Amino acid sequence: MVCPTIENMGYDRDVLQALLYYSTSEDDFMLPTIEEFILSEVVNGTLEYLGRDAGKVKYQDFKGGRDSFEKAAWDYFEEESVLSDKEIDPDVMASISRMAGYHIVYPDGPDGPYPKAGLYSTFKSVLFSGMCMSSSFSLLQKDVYHVKKKVIPSLSEAARADVEAIGKIMRRHINEDLVYIGETYMW
Repeated sequence: MVCPTIENMGYDRDVLQALLYYSTSEDDFMLPTIEEFILSEVVNGTLEYLGRDAGKVKYQDFKGGRDSFEKAAWDYFEEESVLSDKEIDPDVMASISRMAGYHIVYPDGPDGPYPKAGLYSTFKSVLFSGMCMSSSFSLLQKDVYHVKKKVIPSLSEAARADVEAIGKIMRRHINEDLVYIGETYMW
């Protein structure tokens, strides 16, 4: 995985904020707090938008096993996305590819090594308003305002159209994950 530049990190944050914004509505506004679910939803929403087979690699199928989810999600995303004939804004595709990409972290001590997707750091930076310890959250009004007034206008028209469509597709995957989370997690 190539280290992203400061500009790329900012653009990735904008894309993820817009994806999460577009994936919500007045009726469906909750999002998973667990970053692996968000990675799964972004990958599967993008693949579905590209007309590819989405949903074959979902975090809930890994039963909490982190050892291979990130690699499986990246491998499947990379394999399926190149087979698509659909045009997508190249900046958006590069951003989602950076977020889906993974690497192994080798920390000192007993915690490693472990896989980490690019989205994980981006997701933490998106939640700039903070949240309580819960398995799901909703975007705060000030976050929604920031995305509507600052982030979306900063995207090109083509990027905005792609991000909006992917975000709306993500909602189905989010709802499936929220049902699973509600049945599985006690927090």
